[in-house]
Amino acid sequence: TTSGPARYDVAIVGGGASGWRLATRLGPTGDIAILDRLPHVDGIDPELDEERKAALKEGVTWIPQEVFSIEPGEAEIRLITVDDVVTARRVVIATGARERDDQLPGEAELRGRGVSRCAECDRAFFTGAPVVVVGTDERAAKAVAILAEVASEVTFICGDAEPAISPETLAMLDTLANVTLRNRARVASIDGTDQVTGVSLSCGEETEQLSVSGVFMYLNGTRPATGFVEQLLTLDNAQAIVAEQTGQTSLERCYTVGPVASALVTVSSVFDCLQRDRSQRTAPAS
Repeated sequence: TTSGPARYDVAIVGGGASGWRLATRLGPTGDIAILDRLPHVDGIDPELDEERKAALKEGVTWIPQEVFSIEPGEAEIRLITVDDVVTARRVVIATGARERDDQLPGEAELRGRGVSRCAECDRAFFTGAPVVVVGTDERAAKAVAILAEVASEVTFICGDAEPAISPETLAMLDTLANVTLRNRARVASIDGTDQVTGVSLSCGEETEQLSVSGVFMYLNGTRPATGFVEQLLTLDNAQAIVAEQTGQTSLERCYTVGPVASALVTVSSVFDCLQRDRSQRTAPAS
């Protein structure tokens, strides 16, 4: 006999910073699982190490398997892996984005040591420190605004072209005293050995060194990891999952968070939405 599929209240698909941070916050509520096939080697990404250890301490179940498809049901959602079936009442897609093919020198080596793709996930690590955001679109601009709340200085590096950002967003950034827009410079390399110490900028024929503690990458070319849900969820032209600010996707009881979402969906907003749903479900009938 078999015990049947493992069942959880919330199953998080993907083990990046957003997924593990959400798992940590949900852990005390019980019946939380995170599915992430990648092996975890301590020291490769110190920030992620801490999130993972905190989640497991809170009782979160780690299932080291990759989800190949999702099958929605009336009361539960089935997650299909190569070896098993996991069911959950609610699912959160947190698979992140795959690396660009044209990474900057130092970008891969310093991932998790000052290089990040998620401002909301990692901003607390840079409180009072100078950072840069590299990108050209609305998501990058919103990351600048988030980081400006905690960082001492945020330099927004847009490359050689005018940023594809609405006038309203640019006007909002212009009101932030600790934000500097550099749209005639591009990052030539990210510098540092064990931690980010700065970036080398190319400004036409001149070069410039900028001392920073964090580099947040929002360059086009980063590909959301959504292949396994492309026939199930609504995606935008960049193959990111279309979602509300609460993380709600086009499928009922399926949410998303982090770089895989088309909008800037935060861990806090998804957590709050899941908690409201849980409270409404468990509230006694009047």
